[in-house]
Amino acid sequence: MQSKKLAGVKPPSTQKYLDIAGIRDDIVIMKDGSLRAVLLTSSLNFALKSEDEQNAVISNYVSFLNSFEFPLQIVVQSRKLNIDAYLEKLKTMEKEQTNELLRVQTREYRSFVEELLTMERIMAKRFYVVVPYSPFSDSQKGFFSRLSEALKAAAILRLNETKFQERRRELLGRVNL
Repeated sequence: MQSKKLAGVKPPSTQKYLDIAGIRDDIVIMKDGSLRAVLLTSSLNFALKSEDEQNAVISNYVSFLNSFEFPLQIVVQSRKLNIDAYLEKLKTMEKEQTNELLRVQTREYRSFVEELLTMERIMAKRFYVVVPYSPFSDSQKGFFSRLSEALKAAAILRLNETKFQERRRELLGRVNL
């Protein structure tokens, strides 16, 4: 009986639980009215550097982080790399190979990759830097000015174009830094 009652009820959307109000012009607009830019960054293989190079990288990284007057968020996304399709392609190539030597080499290579996967989990990693801008934390504004803007957060997606572009310009200034 209860399942009939629930059948007509639509469960709440996942968006209800996110702090994101929307995305406009590649800028994430948060429900509190603040803005975020998300940058995909590259990485370097730190372990392959010499000790002097590692020390230089660490020193420059510390200087880089200390140069900001605003917070940054660094996000690392790790996912197990799925190469099943690649292994199947190698198996097909092995079967279709007419040259016996190449067939043997393909089989040995495929075995090597499979063995490597059993010994180590191969991970794909992506690195992001999230740059925030909150007009409410602007120290030039008074307390009541910031408070009134915070109370208008529900209407943040309906920002007039001038105000949005002004906030966007401030955020992009931080991004360029």
